[in-house]
Amino acid sequence: RGCRYRNNTPGPRQPPPRGPLLSSRLAAMLGRGAASGSLRPQRPLLPALLLLRSAVPARGDLPVHCLRHQLVGEWDFHLGPPSPRRSSCGHRSPDLEDLQPAVQLAETAERRRLTLSSPSLAQSETDDAGRWTMVYDEAFEVNVDGLSFLAFSRFDLGYSHGVRANVSRCGETQLGWYRNAAGTLWGCYFARRRSAPGERASLISFVPPRTPKTPRYDEALGREYHSSFAASLNLLQDLWTARPHERWFGRSLREINGMAGILRPFSAASPEPGGPGSPSLSFLQRPGPGRGRGPPAGAVGGAPPPAAWDWR
Repeated sequence: RGCRYRNNTPGPRQPPPRGPLLSSRLAAMLGRGAASGSLRPQRPLLPALLLLRSAVPARGDLPVHCLRHQLVGEWDFHLGPPSPRRSSCGHRSPDLEDLQPAVQLAETAERRRLTLSSPSLAQSETDDAGRWTMVYDEAFEVNVDGLSFLAFSRFDLGYSHGVRANVSRCGETQLGWYRNAAGTLWGCYFARRRSAPGERASLISFVPPRTPKTPRYDEALGREYHSSFAASLNLLQDLWTARPHERWFGRSLREINGMAGILRPFSAASPEPGGPGSPSLSFLQRPGPGRGRGPPAGAVGGAPPPAAWDWR
């Protein structure tokens, strides 16, 4: 009495509602009062709407540009006390370029002297077989003495002649993170380089460079070009292996840059570091084709990168 039941007996599938029936069901989902023309979202939708309203745009990159040869040298790593709990080390999430944490520690538990050499060797007083690698042109990771260090290079925000321009301090780091190999101890650290090849601070302008409009820029590039370029990248380091991808075969540099959403000069890699006072341009920013050292005979790509990787 007073009960209802639903017939769950399998039967022919009903077509989806159309026209007024679909509109009435949609109105019922959004709230009561559809008949009177007053649609009100139910409470579960309000948090999502508020979240979308409060969303703000964020940049994906920090305004810093450092090259491998600018990080080679002798460094002092200043370590804070380790803890079993992870810490943001003062960084926000997402991080903001104009609100970086102060590069200082409330307590320094240890100082380590490390030497970074090309292409990827890291050495300490007790470990001569450590490794280091760059994270794009913004950060670098060092694995030595059973510890893993990760930090972004330091930068100063500023303007030059009314144009936004920042200075990269490649011999210093922002406040970074370290952990032991087991992932049971975590801490904060910063590093300062003691010696390095003579160089000046790297000035970065946020004015996009003009892309050269040469016949080669619109030329379709085949397997031979991509294989040669991958081989030239492999001359610079030995921690990973570049290999050509078929999806880029037959495309021009204009098409490739357009798919990446950027405009920049593009040339083969050059392993030769710049001299003192020379501009710190990456191999992607050096104008003119064929600047890099030719690939060795028979050089081919190696195994593909792992499906997933986490420095922690």
